[in-house]
Amino acid sequence: MFCTSTTDLFPFGPVGVSDALEADGNISVFPNPSASGAFTLRVEGRRAAGRYQIFDAVGRCVATGTIAHPDTVLDLRAQAAGVYALRLTTPTGRPVTRRLVRW
Repeated sequence: MFCTSTTDLFPFGPVGVSDALEADGNISVFPNPSASGAFTLRVEGRRAAGRYQIFDAVGRCVATGTIAHPDTVLDLRAQAAGVYALRLTTPTGRPVTRRLVRW
């Protein structure tokens, strides 16, 4: 999969993000930053399903998985310290992105 621009992976600006979150429920990732590399992804509301991808700072996909229940563990313990992008694809088809910091 090739990205058309860096905003596909890192859309942390104000445009469109709040609309997607309201439509797809309350999404949180904690602890963030994480010293251990283990994060908990919590999806509350009616959209606790979908898929996720985690990308490193140069755009390589380092992890993928399915969100099958409200709390999903994201494991970056084998990855180096740095900033990662978590991209969720919800049942509505809207991508939701969060920044993950592993230190």
